[in-house]
Amino acid sequence: MNTEQMTVLDPSSLRVYKKKKMDRDQAVAEWIKDVERQTQPTQRIQFKSEAAKRALQKNALIAPDETCQIHRVPRRLLMNHHDRLRHLQQTADKIQSLSQTDQEARVGRVAMVGTGERTPLAGMVQLVLLMHRTLHAQEQQASQKIHQLESLLADERHKRQVALDQLEALKKKKWMIKKMNDPHRLVRK
Repeated sequence: MNTEQMTVLDPSSLRVYKKKKMDRDQAVAEWIKDVERQTQPTQRIQFKSEAAKRALQKNALIAPDETCQIHRVPRRLLMNHHDRLRHLQQTADKIQSLSQTDQEARVGRVAMVGTGERTPLAGMVQLVLLMHRTLHAQEQQASQKIHQLESLLADERHKRQVALDQLEALKKKKWMIKKMNDPHRLVRK
C-alpha cells in the first residue's frame, strides 16, 4: 500500500481496538485458570497461548515411575565407534587388494593354459606397463633437456650478436677517427 492510500486512524478507534484485544486476552486467561481449577489435582494442564504465556513450573516435570522399564545402552556401543569404522575400512581395503591379486592370478592361469608357457600373462602386462612408464618419463626428461639447451643456445646467439654489433661500432669509430686524422683529407685536387 502506498502512503497516499493509507487512511489515518483516529485515536478513539485505536483505543477501542486495544481494549477489545485486552478483553479477549483476559477472557482467555480466565478460561484457562477455570479449566485448571476444574481438573483433578493429579492432572496438570499447561496451556501455551499468546494470552497466557508463563514460565514452565518446576513440578511440571514428573519423575519417572519405579515400574517403568529402564533400557541401558551397552558401553561397547557408545565407545570405540571410530575404531570400528577404521577397522571396517581396513577390512574393505584388504578385501579389495586380495580380490585384485586373485584376479591377476586368474588372468595368469588362463594365459598359461592357453599358451602352454610358464610365464603368466599378468606379469608380462605389468612388465610392459612398467617399461611404458619408464619410456614416457625418459621422453619427458629428454624434452626438458632439449628445451633447456635451446634456451641456452638462444642466449649465446644473442650475446654473440651484441658482441658483433659492439665490434662493428668500434670499427666504425676507428675508421672515422682515422679518416679525421688523415693528412691527405684536406688536400684538394
